[in-house]
Amino acid sequence: MEKESPYGPYLPDRPFVARAGGVQDNGTPWFGGSLRSKKEALLARLHSLLVRGVESLEGHPLFSFFEDFSERLVTRDHERVLQCLYKQGVLKAPEIYVDQVFNDEPKLFYLSVAEASQADTTDGHVPRQGYNRGVSFDFDEAASKAIGEFLERYALSTYRIADLVRASPANLRRRKACFLDPVLLAGFSDEQKSKNMRLYFGEKSHFFWAKGEELTSGKTALMPAQTVFWNYYVDHNFAEPILREANTNSGGGYFTKEGAILSGLRELIQRDAFFIYWLNKVAPPQIDLNEISHPGIQKILDALKRYQLEARVVHLTSDIELPSVAAIILDGSGGKRGVYLGAGCECSLRGAIERALTEALSVYHWVRKQESEGFYTLPSPYVPFSLRELGQKERLLYWANPETFRHFKWFLDGESIPLADLERRFAHVRFQNDAEELAHLASLIETRGPEYKIYCYLSANEVLREVGYRSAKVVVPALVPLYLHEHNAPLGAVRLTEVPEKLGFGSREFPFQPPHPFP
Repeated sequence: MEKESPYGPYLPDRPFVARAGGVQDNGTPWFGGSLRSKKEALLARLHSLLVRGVESLEGHPLFSFFEDFSERLVTRDHERVLQCLYKQGVLKAPEIYVDQVFNDEPKLFYLSVAEASQADTTDGHVPRQGYNRGVSFDFDEAASKAIGEFLERYALSTYRIADLVRASPANLRRRKACFLDPVLLAGFSDEQKSKNMRLYFGEKSHFFWAKGEELTSGKTALMPAQTVFWNYYVDHNFAEPILREANTNSGGGYFTKEGAILSGLRELIQRDAFFIYWLNKVAPPQIDLNEISHPGIQKILDALKRYQLEARVVHLTSDIELPSVAAIILDGSGGKRGVYLGAGCECSLRGAIERALTEALSVYHWVRKQESEGFYTLPSPYVPFSLRELGQKERLLYWANPETFRHFKWFLDGESIPLADLERRFAHVRFQNDAEELAHLASLIETRGPEYKIYCYLSANEVLREVGYRSAKVVVPALVPLYLHEHNAPLGAVRLTEVPEKLGFGSREFPFQPPHPFP
């Protein structure tokens, strides 16, 4: 595939500060920062005016050659947080980094912060750097997303074994402790367990537990640590059974407790719905994008059209009535197309669609940067759900290969549903605030039985307290979790067979064998 040297992103006309030079509105520096020089400020202003003039003539946004201005600039609103995180030692530098875009892709901001090493802050696997990203047409929004994702994931990867409780389910029952019973978790099938003894567990099996809470009752509840920390290390001086893959699934971050939990719960509902369709090879209904009148969605669709990319949106909402969708970007034509998928789940159907399209664009950009290594090809013979090396990167590079589209095409064969019909279906899904939506979802979910109880872990990390942010990990035992590696597919999850019957799905093929395309 041919590659062209990308330009640096266009700089909007806004009050920028450079690196650690944050200032308050009254001009007083935060944390001893200093303003940019008058020469730098003047050049930036002249550059902004020049770009605006050319944009006006051309009729579309430009991307600037002045990369030195775009690589290290942030707004005043984010500078204080970056400075604080840098002084706390969790960032390498108090800067926002701008990922360069390809000439032949939609022009969004792909931003990130540089995490400092966590070798001395966790007893889990030391996370690889680069686990945060913020993507948007708006620089400020992308920066907020990057910082928020960093805070969420940093907090959920920082733990000490000494702070956890070691016990068996039998021990906890004798103590009459409140805990998430591992037997309720959507997990591995008997066939999977027969091939790996580490997947077996019983009443006397020992686990490490983190202190969380039951959402509705507010009671302290112990949660298996491997369901909380995405970098959890299961090898100790005893063989802790593996319950499911430890990853960032259902982690959420926000400025309030309710917002953080809601973010994680929405994510969990979204992934559960996707796998119910995918692993049963049931084509979800398609949403007609021509009917959508929404400025954010239309901006994305116009950008895709300009670069000859096609978007499809499918409706995934399961038996949990919260709008869930997946967006698929197709690159190519006819029967050979690269596939890039994103998903969204919100009380607003249009909000879910916009989120899904933005995530699909993020996946498209990320995979394009990996394609220099070549597409991934499944080995022959291919034994489904067995390859440990078949992880997230390999899966996404597999589906980016236009030759594999024939194995995905069925996913886009569902009947078309008018947008108006879906909006009438979800007309009652309107809430005044996050707490109200959270209470509504709890009433929908928890009445189904103990396996549907909502558990949440709220990080008490000092770094988060310093910046006024909350990070939560949400677990609903029965819901199907995201798995990044194919050998960790939770094929024993009851909902994978129960929900299709409940919703009246027709012919099914469980478990569908090709690797999934979810990022």
